[in-house]
Amino acid sequence: MKMPVAPARIVFIGAGNMTTALVKGLFSQDIMLHNIMVASPRIDQQHPLCQQCEVQTTRDNVVAAEQADILILAVKPQVLQSVASGIRSVLQQRQPLVISLAAGVRIKTLVSWLGENIPIVRSMPNLPVTLQAGMISLYADSMVTSDLRGQAESLFSSVGVILWAQSEEMLDIVTAVSGSGPGYVFLMQEAMEEAARHLGIDAASARLLTTQTFLGAAQMAASGTLSPADLRAQVCSPGGTTEAGIQAFQQRQVKTVFREAIDSAWRRALELAQ
Repeated sequence: MKMPVAPARIVFIGAGNMTTALVKGLFSQDIMLHNIMVASPRIDQQHPLCQQCEVQTTRDNVVAAEQADILILAVKPQVLQSVASGIRSVLQQRQPLVISLAAGVRIKTLVSWLGENIPIVRSMPNLPVTLQAGMISLYADSMVTSDLRGQAESLFSSVGVILWAQSEEMLDIVTAVSGSGPGYVFLMQEAMEEAARHLGIDAASARLLTTQTFLGAAQMAASGTLSPADLRAQVCSPGGTTEAGIQAFQQRQVKTVFREAIDSAWRRALELAQ
């Protein structure tokens, strides 16, 4: 059972896709919108959050930070230092729970920008949070109490499944697996659609066939205790069509290709953290 988010003032700095997804997720949980504020220098009444959810907005990060019990930093990593420096003094006075969505920015770096004694959680959500079907990994520093962990978990549970990272370094691996993972899936779907069209199937039918295949396979994986290898064995009849296709993949060492791809993404995550 999901815990309700405590009646706290939730403030987002940044009004991009992730903020929009989280606000809509909170809205679906009947969180009072007067407890939510979004700050962005470019936000106006034409923004989807203003039209669809009617949340409070401001273009002044300091004004927003002054009201935050939970402050979510949802800006790009390259501008995060500037944003953090601008609200540092306010956060030192108020000491809200700060949740950073910035990939690659370590907690020690955030502390150097925000100051000491601020409870910080790092989050790595992936794109399907926009459909409330995301995978979100969280990591908390030592300042984060069990109650604050519960608030962070409840907030993100509105848009997906939560996994607490055992170490901050684990977030780099999470980035390579689930953060980048939808891109790998879309590439596989793209390749399967192209193959289907090459054999004569029209584009719309190819899209339907591949989309439902991925959706159904994922539901099977999520619904039981069988491993992917066991599920694959269920599909493969000896001498059948699936076995022929799998053999073609194995001849090209597809598992090795995936290992190399995820390793490359992980190494890039490490580079971004430097």
